[in-house]
Amino acid sequence: MEDFFFKFDDFETEIKRKINSRSTNIKVLFNNFIKRLENNQNVEIKKINYTFDGLVKLSFDKIDKNYLSHPIRVADSFKFVRTNTDEINFGLCHNIIENGFLDKLQETYLNKQQVEKIKILTIDRKKEKEQKYLNEYYDKIENYSRELIIFKSLDKLDNTLLGTVFPFGEYHVNVVKNYVCPRVKKYNSKIANYLYDLVDYVVANR
Repeated sequence: MEDFFFKFDDFETEIKRKINSRSTNIKVLFNNFIKRLENNQNVEIKKINYTFDGLVKLSFDKIDKNYLSHPIRVADSFKFVRTNTDEINFGLCHNIIENGFLDKLQETYLNKQQVEKIKILTIDRKKEKEQKYLNEYYDKIENYSRELIIFKSLDKLDNTLLGTVFPFGEYHVNVVKNYVCPRVKKYNSKIANYLYDLVDYVVANR
């Protein structure tokens, strides 16, 4: 099994894993992910494969050739917090509204709770730089459940690992340090501290 997934190793190692995952055929990456789930009795592999097949049929390649590597990696990271079929399918589909695919997936692949969580996570890009809106947005995620704010932090972490390749601006730094990390630290200080320090590392090395 190849090494594509996040493990809280040093920043340089994790950045290499992230880059490696993006240059890997998406089906190869997904099959490696599935192998990591095979011994878990709470997971129905057939349902996860079915959801992934539905995602592959969509036009994510028009957004980014390896776009699906991100939700696969985030779903893998989140399995250490909560592992069952619904949570993994939610992780695989968490960005579908922003990319315009909710209507194509929700009736066949997602239940009402999954759709609700995806809607909560979907940010209004027109308001995303407004402090009041950001506080309301992240409060809503945290108030829904501690697991959802942890998921959001892992989502941010995975994106931050690409910061030396695709540099981000002060907005990303501000969001991570002032909105994400303080909230997730209440529930998982390991993730919060790692993400906070990762941002500093990426800014210094971009």
